[in-house]
Amino acid sequence: MTDGCCRIINLKELSSDYCYTKIICTIHLKPTEPDRADMGSNFFDIKNTENFFQQHIYIGKTLCNSVKFDKLNDIKLINGSKIDRFPSWNLEITVANLLDWQDCDEIVCDYCCYISCQLVSKIYNFHLGIPKFDRNFGVIQIYYGKNESNFDAEYFHGVGGRVETYANSKMLHNFSLPLKPFDMDEYYNLLDSISRSDMNSKFILLYNFLEQLLNQQLKEEKIIKNRKKKANKLCEILHKIGISEIQYADKNYQISSEILEELITARDFIAHRRKAERLFEHLYSKLLPIVISLLTKQTIIHTPTTKKK
Repeated sequence: MTDGCCRIINLKELSSDYCYTKIICTIHLKPTEPDRADMGSNFFDIKNTENFFQQHIYIGKTLCNSVKFDKLNDIKLINGSKIDRFPSWNLEITVANLLDWQDCDEIVCDYCCYISCQLVSKIYNFHLGIPKFDRNFGVIQIYYGKNESNFDAEYFHGVGGRVETYANSKMLHNFSLPLKPFDMDEYYNLLDSISRSDMNSKFILLYNFLEQLLNQQLKEEKIIKNRKKKANKLCEILHKIGISEIQYADKNYQISSEILEELITARDFIAHRRKAERLFEHLYSKLLPIVISLLTKQTIIHTPTTKKK
């Protein structure tokens, strides 16, 4: 941005030679409800995210010229237990198109959803809640320029807001965005499912999401009521599309029909209001990793580059 930016309240005020939008905002971590309230809370932080930079990638179906994701501050605790300051990041997104405030806010929300889902695949202590990125609603700076280096018009939007945040100390290295457009609806479905505080609801939603992701292959089959046959079919489909193992707690596990039969049994027990044994294990070490593997199969992840300030 240059000194003396003009302020606009409508894109129609810009001349036709303006064609770039730059979005700048701060994003934080916030908690979901923990599975067990008696366990207390955990603290989250993410390291090694300074000067993260990518070019020509997609956030959902929006092609972005560049995305910069840079750590602003680490978590700060009082007496080791009370949060005084939450970890936050500065996010800059440049798009070769003129976008209004609503479009820009939607892109930021999409980005927060996507990297939250990436983070979930690295977290193993789910009893204490799941870290979730969010932005300060309304606190988004939007600038317009005639090229990628000179943004001399600022969008004025008079909405302020405040967001509660949460934090932990896990490491996450992969915030890479895809090189092709993808459907954000599925990432929002995943985030909504794992954000539920009730474990039974979380399991049912995730299992239904698994079958939804495999819908194309499953709809060609007749309805299979036998658990063992259905498990064999799901296992066959997963192996066919290249998902034969999952990772949990830094260990690799082979996907078998036995594992899938356990998931189907747990789903049926919950649906009929019976207690499902080892639900925590089935949910987090089996079902969730399978769903995340399926989801990431839809994108080609690009290795990020680091840009010096």
